Parts: sequence; structure tokens; C-alpha cells
Amino acid sequence: MNPNQPPRRKTAFNEEFDVMQAIQEDRMAYHASIACHERCVHNYFFNNFYWREKTCMENCLDKINQATVITNINYGKFEDVESKK
Repeated sequence: MNPNQPPRRKTAFNEEFDVMQAIQEDRMAYHASIACHERCVHNYFFNNFYWREKTCMENCLDKINQATVITNINYGKFEDVESKK
């Protein structure tokens, strides 16, 4: 959204959409942490080096977070284009 534009009026649909978007983001964050945990935790059981699991988790979550940021940027551009129509 362009910072020079006045903020959009919140309709009931937009408020509901914002709530649903927040819920979906929470679900995705939970899913990402579980997926990374499942991918990385087997390293901990086969060798006793916690730092390897921790490094794996950090790298995995960073990559998922980076993909999420790129997706949000692209979606923001899409919303800007749609609002100009």
C-alpha cells in the first residue's frame, strides 16, 4: 500500500478477513516449527550434539520465514494492483 494514500475504511468483511489472516499466519508458523522439528530432531537422537539440531532448526525456520516474507511482498503488490482497478 502506498503510504501517501489514505487508509481504507474497514468493512465488516475486511475486519473478518484480517482476523482470518492472523489465524492462518499463526497456523502456518506452528506448522513451520513442527515441520522443521521433524526434519531436524533425528540428528539429536543419533548423536548427542544439541547444537546441530539447534543450527538445523534455525536454518530451516529462517528459510521458511524468508519464503513467507517474499510471498507477503508479492501479495502486497497484487493487492495494490487490484485496488487501482
